[in-house]
Amino acid sequence: MLSYKPKAEPLVKRILQSGLFQISFLIVIAVLLGLYIIRSDQPQKWVQKITHFQGVTKPAGRAANIQNNNQSSLKSNNEEVTSENELQDLKNQEISIPVAPAQALITNSVPASGNVALVAKSADTIIESTSSSFRLTYAEVSRENLAKWINDSSNAGLYQNLQEYSAGILTDFRKRSDTMMTVLLNTNKKLSLGQSETVLSGLITEDASSQMLGLVSAIEYRTNENGVLHGSILVSRNNRQVRENFPAEYDLPRGAVFFLIGALKSNSFMNEKTRLTMPPFQILRSPDFMTQKTEFVIILEPEYK
Repeated sequence: MLSYKPKAEPLVKRILQSGLFQISFLIVIAVLLGLYIIRSDQPQKWVQKITHFQGVTKPAGRAANIQNNNQSSLKSNNEEVTSENELQDLKNQEISIPVAPAQALITNSVPASGNVALVAKSADTIIESTSSSFRLTYAEVSRENLAKWINDSSNAGLYQNLQEYSAGILTDFRKRSDTMMTVLLNTNKKLSLGQSETVLSGLITEDASSQMLGLVSAIEYRTNENGVLHGSILVSRNNRQVRENFPAEYDLPRGAVFFLIGALKSNSFMNEKTRLTMPPFQILRSPDFMTQKTEFVIILEPEYK
């Protein structure tokens, strides 16, 4: 019986199909590629690309930037205050108050200027506290004292005025002699970084709409940088017809307070006065407030131990 024996494959083909040859070929290619990269400038480009993203850059647009260079810090604040002054005639726009000066953080001296810049010992040093306590006060303040607050805050470049409301910062508030006021409501809130708390003052209507009537203040605590507390506050005045918002941001060093004017006026809740009997709405029955001898002021003050 005849048997068939296939023709042997060429030696070159058998070598190319060998697994050992293929692995050896890949190793040689990898070595040659590595040598090429080492001799070229490519690694330098990779290093530049990686190091470009190392470190954290602070977000732009903050009300105050902490910088080592005094002159550049003042220039930054000048530009921001100028930009915000252009919002004078806009309604319900967010107020961003420049940072108040903190004497404990200032090195040597601060150049004279109408605008206030915070000059810290080190712009790279960020001291963060896990939590902080805030005192929110609704008060009735005489126009005479309030005029002094506004004047001092304006002279420091820490006061902003919009069409419907205004806000500012006062440094060393407890050392002032013009802090006499009638406290309508006092609330303490302890906030952690990134946390917000809401203070409700009013009632829910008993009709089908179940609307909120009164004031809502939402306090947010964002950062604590070099002892300066940064955050925001949103005050809302709610009635049956419309809801008006009064947003602002604050930067408060030790001893400073934030104040907001205009959230409650003598003509607010005209049809709901008999129902709003809880604080702080007793001010709507104050003769001085109704005759514009006093103003309703919201004060936000960090508490330090």
